[in-house]
Amino acid sequence: MTPWIKVALIGSFAVIVFDVAASIASRAFSFPYTKASIGSFAIYFAVGYFAARATDQSRVWAALLADVFVGFTDGTIGWAVSFLIGPGRPKTELTFGRWLFSCGFVILTAVILGVVASLFVRNPFSPRG
Repeated sequence: MTPWIKVALIGSFAVIVFDVAASIASRAFSFPYTKASIGSFAIYFAVGYFAARATDQSRVWAALLADVFVGFTDGTIGWAVSFLIGPGRPKTELTFGRWLFSCGFVILTAVILGVVASLFVRNPFSPRG
């Protein structure tokens, strides 16, 4: 298993744990669940950064692929967990098309943040460090 895949698996676990904690906190303290999205954004950024650091191949591709996996996990399992706990329930009927759009948006957000994070990783083989 390549190192960036390990980062993606750890990131997926982290985003699920975060979704559970944010859902419980949202219900307990009556704050909008959407405000917790900053935590998910931080996880996407961290996954992109550490996936890029973990490879000696294309850093951008490693970050992109790792965050596609993490974003998909968040848009499926993470959303299902928050739905079951309570705050992730949509106010309108959730059709397959709406879910697909939402999941795609989560993946796109994760990829953008991950690719940006990968740009902060220095190449140890470059003359500039």
